[in-house]
Amino acid sequence: MNPFIERYASWRNVLILLGCFLVINVFLMLSLGGNPNLKPLDLEFGYNAARAYELLAAYNESERSVYLLIELTLDIIYPIIYSLFLSFVLFLLFANYRLAKLPLFLILIELLENTAIVVLLSNYPNPHPTIANVAGVLTALKWLLALICLVLVVFGFVRKAINRGSK
Repeated sequence: MNPFIERYASWRNVLILLGCFLVINVFLMLSLGGNPNLKPLDLEFGYNAARAYELLAAYNESERSVYLLIELTLDIIYPIIYSLFLSFVLFLLFANYRLAKLPLFLILIELLENTAIVVLLSNYPNPHPTIANVAGVLTALKWLLALICLVLVVFGFVRKAINRGSK
């Protein structure tokens, strides 16, 4: 993985990934129709089975089908894009492979989270409380790790600005 990060980590690729990230976010907002009552499980910080089924109940059959399609397509690509974005930025700021690998764990967590959500959506309204609870834990882990990565990015940019100012 080190040669991959070293080979592809550039500010140009960071900007390309950022552009892809923004395009996917716009598409995701439009695909859910802008209905404020439709909050995807992925966007909760964490949840239990009761909250998961409360959120899924707000969707009609067609909306659940769209959500399922997004989970099986776009939400597989999306974590790869934002994880590589964070990985490349961390590598460029800190020149540290170990730190740059941290966001790549988001891909695994997201894929497990998405799998659990696909099971919930595919079997709705039949409850699977254990899977819903596991999905909630995975969602919380995802947000926690993403927050850690973002704090490191901000710290890296502040450190870089201070170092430039002191020269």
